[in-house]
Amino acid sequence: MEGEVVIKPVLESFVEIFEGEVFQKTVRDAITGVDLSNNTITRRIESMGKDLREQIYEDFRSSLYTALAIDESTDIMLEAQLLVYGKFACGCCIVEELLCCLTLHLTTTEHNIFSAVDTFFMENQFDLGHVVKCCIDGAPSMMGKNIGYRDILQRRFPHIHIKHCIIHQEALASKELSSVFNQVMQVVIKVVNFVKSRDLNRRLFKDLCSTENAQHSTLLLYMAVRWLSRGNTLKRVFILRNEVKDFLHNCKNENATFFSDYLFIARLAHLIDVFEKLNELNISLQGKWVFELQTSIRAFVNKLAIFVM
Repeated sequence: MEGEVVIKPVLESFVEIFEGEVFQKTVRDAITGVDLSNNTITRRIESMGKDLREQIYEDFRSSLYTALAIDESTDIMLEAQLLVYGKFACGCCIVEELLCCLTLHLTTTEHNIFSAVDTFFMENQFDLGHVVKCCIDGAPSMMGKNIGYRDILQRRFPHIHIKHCIIHQEALASKELSSVFNQVMQVVIKVVNFVKSRDLNRRLFKDLCSTENAQHSTLLLYMAVRWLSRGNTLKRVFILRNEVKDFLHNCKNENATFFSDYLFIARLAHLIDVFEKLNELNISLQGKWVFELQTSIRAFVNKLAIFVM
């Protein structure tokens, strides 16, 4: 609708003003037969998307050896979504494509996950016998030793090798902190929650930052499920450490003394450096093949010895 009502008239007026009536007539004749309605554009996009999807499915069916990557997560609408990626040979290349995004409306047990994937494969005439490897995340419903998607899949298809996603392994390995640095992390989380959880505190802190001409006016909430969150949260607190100290003193908060402790600030700065390197590693692991992932992990482990020195 916007194309017919807005874009075409604006284009004609623009051409008339800057190029004259003769060129305007040429442009009008050229775009007269072009249908820009929402329904037409949507239909074309859906048709192109359907053709592309069918081509991907056909390549996946015809490949003798395929691999799957399955991840279950929750979207912003709190709906459980199951993503299924396929890796397969296409000509002389190995490609990775998103096969489907399945919504799990109720529970997300291992039986729900297996049923959703199995139904999708049967509806599209895919053969799980061609799958040689399956990479899944570390959720209990996926990797449970006794019950889990891994257990059900291997009982039905013993030839499939199940692997824990290397990115999830790295993220889990970096979650553990020493008692000293864990205390720093817990103090930062408490301070951020104190400022952000109440609207009044948030407004007062924002006003204090504006008065002090601070680089930022808000803190960032920490989310354990987001692997970039820790580094970004710590860095923002460090940048606003003076404003945080003044605000906590004004509110008589028990954590105010930590921000007057030079040893605490030094440990906070050290944590920021560590998580900055981890975030760089996490970003570098996106969209790569397993050989590149292993190379990146090994290189980072070797760098740790240098960081310690």
